[in-house]
Amino acid sequence: PALTMEAFLRQCAAGHFPQAIATADALVRDGGIGEAAALALCNRAAAYFRIELFKHCERDCRAALALLLKDSGVASTVLQQTCYTRLGDALAKLNRTAEAKAEWSNGLRVQGDLDAHLTLQERLKVGHSATATSAAPALPAPVCATATTTTAASQLVLKQAPQPALLPDKESLDEAAAQVATKGLVQFGVGNAEIDKTIALGYLQVNTGKFDVATKMFSGLILKNPHIVAAYLGRGTAYALAGDLRKAVTDFTCAIDEDPHCHDAHVRRGQAFAALGDDQSALDDLNTAVNHLAASGAPDADRAEPLHQRGLLRFKMRNYARAAADFKAAAASDGLRSASWNHLGLCLNTLGSGAEAIDALAKAVALQPSYRDAWTNMAQAWRDLGEYDKSLQLFNRALELDPNHGQALYLRGMLHFGAGRHREALEDFERAATLLAQVVPGFSASPELRG
Repeated sequence: PALTMEAFLRQCAAGHFPQAIATADALVRDGGIGEAAALALCNRAAAYFRIELFKHCERDCRAALALLLKDSGVASTVLQQTCYTRLGDALAKLNRTAEAKAEWSNGLRVQGDLDAHLTLQERLKVGHSATATSAAPALPAPVCATATTTTAASQLVLKQAPQPALLPDKESLDEAAAQVATKGLVQFGVGNAEIDKTIALGYLQVNTGKFDVATKMFSGLILKNPHIVAAYLGRGTAYALAGDLRKAVTDFTCAIDEDPHCHDAHVRRGQAFAALGDDQSALDDLNTAVNHLAASGAPDADRAEPLHQRGLLRFKMRNYARAAADFKAAAASDGLRSASWNHLGLCLNTLGSGAEAIDALAKAVALQPSYRDAWTNMAQAWRDLGEYDKSLQLFNRALELDPNHGQALYLRGMLHFGAGRHREALEDFERAATLLAQVVPGFSASPELRG
């Protein structure tokens, strides 16, 4: 377990969160029922949060708290505070603001670490930027300074099942599925009302985190009719979100065998391959998806997602010029994709085109003024151009949006350090170390710290 924890921390520090989650699975299995198990769950929750799987983060935080509160003899007050903070953050991202505030308040009742207590107070005071950015793109920007520190592995997240439609919360899943099927709104439906209702219900089960139930439903469909593309897509997505990526690849492959032109299956399998570390297979799938959409004359908006995903993969592979081309095309295809403009800025800055990078990042924040990472990346681009005052102004802007953004604090510290303002640098480094330790326990600020 010690070696596994070391691997988990190393993967998180490098931004490889999907791989870190796979490592954390082993930690959770081996953690037993005490504080070690709670720590493993809390760590995995942190990794889920970083790739915006907020329901998974919520689940792990609640499980960790249940273990900590079950037996006061094993309860770490600092770990409890961390769990309450992270749980509240996840709920805020899910637009469940009242619940988020309730969990932060629960954390304040724990008498433990002063910094953790102050962090919870700040959450309640400002509502936390999570609520302001809940509509942000599903792919947060990596904050990094140079080509050697950038990675997009954390950005390659698995999509949820196709969304059938949004219906009022008061309606049961069964009623929702029936209405969607009746209206013919089931993605990859077969035109049979009863089968389409089952597909829609399966999608809804996946999207509400009930992966075992969804898997059984889709398996039943496949047993009766092994040629339904939607069943393989749905079950594969359930497997992927539950962490069984190899079974997911198998199901997405079956969907492709049934319909070789199903671009969605290629995108999902590509994302699963990327999470498994098979970058070339992932790239092949994403290339196929982009080419199929182009050949079919699909609307530009439909092409934006696979283009963005391919850009992230090429960014991870350090093919920055081609990644920039993909992000530019994704942004052009869907003018509201602030994440694509942000990543385009990262690529251009890495390639040495600082002025162009700043233009792209300015478009990202114009579309989404609360995009703290884009503000941070723009500040870093100005720093790379040697513009201390402008860079400091933008780092401050990012920290106004989220005073607890450890990466922005660290990079602002580096700005101060380079300008000889060592006292200010030390203050930022110390604060960054405290905040990043709450995300990855054992993590500390150092000259080797990577954004």
